[in-house]
Amino acid sequence: MRRAELAGLRVADVDLAARTVLVTGKGNRVRTVPIGMKASMALARYLRARANNRHAAGLALWLCAQGSRSGELSYSGLGHMIGTRAKQAGLQLHCHQLRHTFADSWLAGGG
Repeated sequence: MRRAELAGLRVADVDLAARTVLVTGKGNRVRTVPIGMKASMALARYLRARANNRHAAGLALWLCAQGSRSGELSYSGLGHMIGTRAKQAGLQLHCHQLRHTFADSWLAGGG
């Protein structure tokens, strides 16, 4: 069973040409989710940088620089990273708020 969270994405889940990401949601249902141009460009930059990580041959999309033997970014590591970046931007938020914000924006945009 695949994890249904951002930290569980695999490289194969990203299709930059189609600008989509394959996600597993509630009920273990797999969905193809469109991503915008900016997100696609950011993922392309990340994948280029990811190629230099010593764990780049692994299946996980998100890799960490230290801590994990497999190099995979954990859910708690992702939360720490988002919290750190939010603090740098003068924001106070947690990972799950991003999910709610995305869902609200997507629905408001006709999704």
